[in-house]
Amino acid sequence: MTSIAGTVNVEAGAHRTSVAFVSGGQTRFRLPVAKEKAIHDLEITAELTATLNVPLPPMLQTTHHPARTDVYTRRVTCRCGQSSTIKTVRIYVHHPEHVRAVEGQRAPVTRTRTETLPLAPAANTAQVSPLGMGADNPFQYLFVPPPTPPPPSAEQTEEGDSSWWHWPW
Repeated sequence: MTSIAGTVNVEAGAHRTSVAFVSGGQTRFRLPVAKEKAIHDLEITAELTATLNVPLPPMLQTTHHPARTDVYTRRVTCRCGQSSTIKTVRIYVHHPEHVRAVEGQRAPVTRTRTETLPLAPAANTAQVSPLGMGADNPFQYLFVPPPTPPPPSAEQTEEGDSSWWHWPW
């Protein structure tokens, strides 16, 4: 069984954010940037920790028992009618050499590894293609100034005498 957890760090200039890594899904983030028209270099890194549990099979625990002989001494009384006899008896019990095995369960082996890896390096590093994010000027409503009034229409008027029409040629 493997479990992966960690954080994703996103950086654009002085702006930073971190979000929890979603294993097998989508890791979404929001990064506020300045309200101005610009292109910001992005750097995305992941700090991940992976845990691996490997179940182990049962283990046999063996114990060696050397050969031995146990001696038991007892006093025995035998009675038959009015007569009785007391005897000391020795009993020899021989145990041959043998090995006994007991099956024991073992806990799974658990290993944890932590790693930091760049998912999208910034443009100023010598890595693969840089990642950028564009930002526009802040939103403004369209302001249309009121129309300027049209200039007054030209009118022709007579000025002085009209003798200039009769110019001597």
